[in-house]
Amino acid sequence: MAKAFGSSATDEARLNLHKLSKKLVGDVGVLFTNRSVEDIKQLVSQYHQLDYARAGVVATQSVHLPAGELVKYPVEDNEVFPPNMEPQLRKLGIPTCLKKGKVVIEQPYVICDEGQTLNPNQAQLLKLFNVALADFQIKLLCYWNNDTLVDSF
Repeated sequence: MAKAFGSSATDEARLNLHKLSKKLVGDVGVLFTNRSVEDIKQLVSQYHQLDYARAGVVATQSVHLPAGELVKYPVEDNEVFPPNMEPQLRKLGIPTCLKKGKVVIEQPYVICDEGQTLNPNQAQLLKLFNVALADFQIKLLCYWNNDTLVDSF
């Protein structure tokens, strides 16, 4: 995408578009629209999506597992882990065992506490238990319109 916009003023597709290509680094996206900037600001400010937290993210809530058969969240669904998941859960740090073909833990287990920075195992466990702690939002960096790049929002 950055190559299509142009890397310098000599090879850009439109005036000042090469400045936008320099912003395409890391986790960014490009939105093409004919809507006004104000409409886009409003839409983006209202958009939030729960997502699974990754390693390095600070936990927004504590997640504790009670002793007994392991059940995925939300608990109301009563979806249990199949027996073939037991080795993976044990590898991720949960002291599990199989009893009569059911994955169980003998004592309560803490996956994470609120305010704790998550490690890769904790992030994977939260995903396996269907616990979404991250809030995905879109942050507007800049926009290009009529040959002008605007950086401020």
